[in-house]
Amino acid sequence: AHKFIYFEYYGLDTVNIPEVPEEIFMGRLISKGSRDMINSISLKTRKFIGNTSMSPEISILMANQGLCDKNHLVFDCFCGTGSMLIAAGLFGSYVLGSDIDFLMLHARTKPSRISQKVRAKDESVKANMEQYNLSQFYLDVFVGDFATCPLIDSLKFDSIICDRK
Repeated sequence: AHKFIYFEYYGLDTVNIPEVPEEIFMGRLISKGSRDMINSISLKTRKFIGNTSMSPEISILMANQGLCDKNHLVFDCFCGTGSMLIAAGLFGSYVLGSDIDFLMLHARTKPSRISQKVRAKDESVKANMEQYNLSQFYLDVFVGDFATCPLIDSLKFDSIICDRK
């Protein structure tokens, strides 16, 4: 189904507005913006963050570029606190992550928030997914890198997205 909108242009003069429009335009909706997604996953309110947690804007853009979509399988090989996993989950993708840093994956590092002295016991990538009602898309995270990757060769991902060079 197509959605159309009707535009009337009356010129730039805001004092002497004509009775009839100077031009009439028809437009067709080709895409809807999702800017509200950014505020819905704000780092300010996120349960588990680290020094390298990715901004919501960037993670959503990268998930979009990775063509994350419903029922896709997405892997982030440098997932850290899971910013990319959250963004991919917002698009309806099932997510799996890995990181070489055991302490970061399991929230055993020093807290990143100035006011927080000790990490809460329930801080984790999984807790972040639960916070945003995305737990149905969360598969798991594991410690590893491509040199010691425990994934089987026949596993195929729809997208591999990460924020490292």
